[in-house]
Amino acid sequence: MTLAVPTNFPATPSPSPTIIPLLLLTSMLALASAAPPPPPPPPLPPPPSPEEEGCSTGLVAFSICLPYVSAPPNNVSSSASPQCCDLISSAFENGYAFCLCYLIREPLILGFPLNKTRILSLSSFCPLRNASSARSGSLESLCSGSNLAFLDS
Repeated sequence: MTLAVPTNFPATPSPSPTIIPLLLLTSMLALASAAPPPPPPPPLPPPPSPEEEGCSTGLVAFSICLPYVSAPPNNVSSSASPQCCDLISSAFENGYAFCLCYLIREPLILGFPLNKTRILSLSSFCPLRNASSARSGSLESLCSGSNLAFLDS
């Protein structure tokens, strides 16, 4: 008994030229999806402290006093306006008078020169509405020497 071995096997199809890149891409995607997730983004910086935020707002509001405290030739007023005095009184009442020390320490902070003497005179020129505010001192004592250390930070 002899076994007949067929001699006409069907031809094996050769892989198409696009299959190999497709297999490579699939295996790369599988490996990438198995990789650990990227680390979380770094935390956001903390919001500004109430003092920092309050000072920027307070310094913008201080613009009402510029006709009096600007250095020549920008000083167009010989006295502080009632609105300026209200602002100064309010700054002492609310604990933000120290923000005005920035104007004394950096007289060009607004982009043009300010008259330090006139800024310092505001607390004596403008009557403070609240007696406890009046006891808290003047801009000169508030912004003098060691009291200015907070401005360096």
